[in-house]
Amino acid sequence: TASIAAGGQPLVPIVVAESASEATRKTAQTLAVQLGRITDATFEVQAGDGTSGIAVGTVRDFPELAGELPDAPNDNEREMYRLLSHDQGVGLIGTTELAVEHAVWDVLHRLGYRQFFPGQTWEVVPHSPDLSLSVDVVERPSYLTRSIWYGFGPWDHAKEHYEDWCRKNRATKGIE
Repeated sequence: TASIAAGGQPLVPIVVAESASEATRKTAQTLAVQLGRITDATFEVQAGDGTSGIAVGTVRDFPELAGELPDAPNDNEREMYRLLSHDQGVGLIGTTELAVEHAVWDVLHRLGYRQFFPGQTWEVVPHSPDLSLSVDVVERPSYLTRSIWYGFGPWDHAKEHYEDWCRKNRATKGIE
C-alpha cells in the first residue's frame, strides 16, 4: 500500500522522467490537480528516477517499473499500462503517452473520481484528506477502437466537454 496524502498534506511528489515528453508532463500535472481537489493538498510535479513518489511515464521513462509491458508496443499493446503501488509510492506506467493518460484516469477512478456525462454538473470529486492506494495490475482496453458519440457529433459548444469526458473515461482511440 502506498500512502499518498495524510491530513490534507501530500506525502509523495508526482515524478516524471527528466526526458519525459510534454504530453506526459501535462498528464502528470492533471494528476496533481485532481489529487489536490480530492485531498486539499498541493502536489508537486518534479523530475526523478521513479523509485519514490508517484511515477507517471512511459516504459522508456521508467523501465524498472514496467514489468511485462513492451517498450515497442504493437497495435494491441499501445494502450497497455501498469499500476503498481509499493512502499515508496506508485508507478503509473504506459506503453505510450495515451496509455499513460489512461493510467492516470484509472487511478483517479479507483480513488472515487467520476465523470458520468460531459460537463461540470456530472463530475464527482470525492473528498479524502487521507489517501492511500494498493494496486498491482496491467490493463488494456478490450477493444482497439471505441467511441460513444452523439447522433451527428457534439455541437461546437459541447465539443470540448465531450472530448474531456472521453479522456476521463478512457474512451479515446489508439487506432483510427
